[in-house]
Amino acid sequence: MDLGEILPKTHPRQLDYEADETYGPICALVLHRYKTKFKDVIDVNLGCFKAREILKVCPKHKYAGGDGKRHVMSFGSTELARLVASGSRHSYDLMVNVGLRRFQKCRQIKEIGEELIEEYGLHIPHSQISAPAERFLLYVRCVHKQSVDLLRQEMENQGGWTLNIASSAEGKELVFVGLGAFQGNQVVLFS
Repeated sequence: MDLGEILPKTHPRQLDYEADETYGPICALVLHRYKTKFKDVIDVNLGCFKAREILKVCPKHKYAGGDGKRHVMSFGSTELARLVASGSRHSYDLMVNVGLRRFQKCRQIKEIGEELIEEYGLHIPHSQISAPAERFLLYVRCVHKQSVDLLRQEMENQGGWTLNIASSAEGKELVFVGLGAFQGNQVVLFS
């Protein structure tokens, strides 16, 4: 086996993300480097990589918090925050990709894993594929809750709609899905 084939798998490439702010918001002093954080990220466009985020702080106003506790007020990269949620290693693009395959195209976890390998060369263990799918549902639920009145009005304007309920079992996981056709689009309601 060639060394070039081994290294990308054992040592993923590193992408650097530095805090966007240059000056402190209170005193306009130049921000200083505070610390560096690393996290492994999987993205459909960028592949698997190690993100290195460089956090910055104001030298004069490093600590903030009106609750009597001293919290470090650090500034991070908005680019990294737009790419992947805090505490997650799966990018938003991957989450949407997996979520649509799971709940709109009704794919099983194994099928999604095979499709990600075929289309993007991403080898994601099957045990990790359900996490971004579940997070996708959480975000869809939040958007629906924020838009209840608008959705209700639009459904009334369209004369109602039909709901189909289905279920699927995969191993120990049982999934219930409500599918409805709304304005010609398939809508996932719950799982």
